[in-house]
Amino acid sequence: MRTVQQQVIEIPTGKVVEVRLTDKSKIRGRIGQVSAEGFLLTAARGSQVGEQKLAFSDVTSVKAIEKEGSGGKSGYLVVGVLAGGGALALIGLLVAAASGLE
Repeated sequence: MRTVQQQVIEIPTGKVVEVRLTDKSKIRGRIGQVSAEGFLLTAARGSQVGEQKLAFSDVTSVKAIEKEGSGGKSGYLVVGVLAGGGALALIGLLVAAASGLE
């Protein structure tokens, strides 16, 4: 089994990860600078963005998050909203053009 340090080293800097701590809590953020003792995690807390230094000894596992809201159902939702908005704009233009001809 890989150590936490090995897990962190294999993940590229800036990648979004889920970190499980020894106290059973979870934190999501972006991997920052890695040192021999631990690593920095940049995470949003409400409207604030902060960096937290985590020691390898305080972490039980680190997992890279593959899909970061840029695909899946949320991606289809954005495409659907944009397509619907474009269709409404086209209908509005056609109605305006037709009423201008009378």
